[in-house]
Amino acid sequence: MILFSMKLRKRMMKCWSENIFLLFYMLTLLFAGVTIMAITPPWEGFDESAHYSSVRYVAELKQIPLYGSANMDAEVENYEGPKPYGTLNPPFDLGITYLKFFQSKNDQEKYVERYNNKNEMPRFREGVSLNWQTQHPPLYYVIISPVLKMVSHKPLVDQLFVLRFVSFLMALAGISFAYKAFRNKLLPLKKDPVVIGFLLYPLLLPMLFFEFARLGNDALCLFLAGGLAWGMEKVQRTGCKYYYVLACGVILGLGLLTKAFFIPIGMAVALWVFFDFFKNRRNGAAIERVHLFAKLSIFLLAFLVGGWWYFYKLISVGSLSGSFDGIVLDAQGGFWVNFFQNASLFGILRGMVATFVTYVWSGSWSLARLPNMVYLPQILLVLGVFGGYVWFLFEKRPKTFSQIWLPVWLSGMFGIGMLHHILISVAINGNGNTPGWYMHILLPWIASTIGAGTLVLFSHKLLRRIMVGLMGYAIFFVIAAMWSQFSMFMGCASKAPTKMYEFHGSYFCVADFLNMYSHLKVIGSPAMAGFGLAGFFCCMLLMCVAWRRAKE
Repeated sequence: MILFSMKLRKRMMKCWSENIFLLFYMLTLLFAGVTIMAITPPWEGFDESAHYSSVRYVAELKQIPLYGSANMDAEVENYEGPKPYGTLNPPFDLGITYLKFFQSKNDQEKYVERYNNKNEMPRFREGVSLNWQTQHPPLYYVIISPVLKMVSHKPLVDQLFVLRFVSFLMALAGISFAYKAFRNKLLPLKKDPVVIGFLLYPLLLPMLFFEFARLGNDALCLFLAGGLAWGMEKVQRTGCKYYYVLACGVILGLGLLTKAFFIPIGMAVALWVFFDFFKNRRNGAAIERVHLFAKLSIFLLAFLVGGWWYFYKLISVGSLSGSFDGIVLDAQGGFWVNFFQNASLFGILRGMVATFVTYVWSGSWSLARLPNMVYLPQILLVLGVFGGYVWFLFEKRPKTFSQIWLPVWLSGMFGIGMLHHILISVAINGNGNTPGWYMHILLPWIASTIGAGTLVLFSHKLLRRIMVGLMGYAIFFVIAAMWSQFSMFMGCASKAPTKMYEFHGSYFCVADFLNMYSHLKVIGSPAMAGFGLAGFFCCMLLMCVAWRRAKE
């Protein structure tokens, strides 16, 4: 009895240690996100202006914004503050950029009075330009519109911060679901690939923060992807309990009502289901067939929940996905005519490389770049870790936790979708402009692959030394990237004609910190930025302590 009591107490302490570790891990990410939200000017997040217009459309007009009939918010069109740098061809500073804005005291005073004071935003009025983000299903906008109504009396800067914060909470909830789904040990021990993968993910792929610490439906995508990963793990472990099957079907259907990315995600999960069936059918054909039909019902339910939107898109614009680029291409004469006219092998290969690089780091909508050589070690680190995961699959051939194979199917189907978009972009203008940051929606599955790949590489002495050096460099890379962004937002750096950051202050603007801090008072929130930064370091330290105690 005493022995049983001691074992129970030890197990409870282990559970408590794991939960404490997860809490501080999530808080570390949260405070990092708060810091980024507080320093990022309005509309610098990708497509934020269009997303904000859609949310305002739902909140005030109580209608679903549909492509072709819903325009941008007139207040967004007539925005008088600094705007992101251009992205296509130089010069990139034709409008009121941050450098120009902070050189004009008059512009700053007008901005504070209109957007960062106690003045309410005027009510929604439709502008003249088409809202391109109405290509997407409406679920995210319907969910977050009540939040906007709660803060509609606030100035624009405060509204955006709250909307970004709620969106980021969605993303963090998805990460939490994913962690719970894939942890295969009770404690975050040193050799647990799940914990290692989730810890290293923000270091290897820092674009995670700028992707989700903004107003946009990708945050809801990550929340639903994490829920789907959790549900599929439960389906796999419980022998297809009907309530978990039902949950997975509803989640996948809601994903379809959020963004078309859940089409390749659903296809990848379906391929994995069939692969898993044929791999295990010899263990009991009748039982495996029952499980197969139960899992296939997930996709039938998802179709019933979210498939109607894609039938509407097929009828209204002639495309299942309703892609804005696809609509533009059709208006220009179709894919093949434009492809043979504009495409080149260099453009396609450049687009593929750019997609991967922007998955690792691309900053914000200004798309300013660090020097190419600065990216190289970081990209080699990421490629090495993914190579280690492939090595893990061939060397270990995992069978007991078959979801470790899901990233193979997901990356493949997502990659096909990305290649399709690259080809469309090349057909339109010769450039394969396909953002790689969307791939962070796959974080629930990719994080574990990072852990598995890292452990394989660390098991070899020479590779371990190389990895330690590259990870040390990754810390420098993240700091340099974040500082460059902050310097650009505060007008101490700009986007040069080479698309790279050009610093106008001493010592890469470090000597101009106090001046930049005063600029932050105009277009951001220095109090929240300081609070977020302090919370980040404190929670990171506490997370390390919790991890250390969990190993004892």
